Amino acid sequence: MSIKASVTAIFLYTFLTGILTYPLFFNLNKGVFGFRGDNMLYMHDIWVWSQNKIPNLGEVKYSIISTQPVLDQTAILISKITKSPLISYNILIIFSFIKR
Repeated sequence: MSIKASVTAIFLYTFLTGILTYPLFFNLNKGVFGFRGDNMLYMHDIWVWSQNKIPNLGEVKYSIISTQPVLDQTAILISKITKSPLISYNILIIFSFIKR
């Protein structure tokens, strides 16, 4: 796949993600994508983990091939950069729509 095709695909997927998640895409700090439930718990977890200098991801034992620890560490990093678990959660949700 050429670079031009890759850039075009990324732009197209980003544009479609903006449409599918509107108005969230333009208001990352004002709302939560989806319905009340697990998303609120996950935001709370991001907030708790980001308050610690060395995050403890709890007693959950992940399998060797699980991507969850990577996702959690990414959420913590974004939360520390933006100083908001809400923005961190919304950015992860938006990136979940953009696939290669």
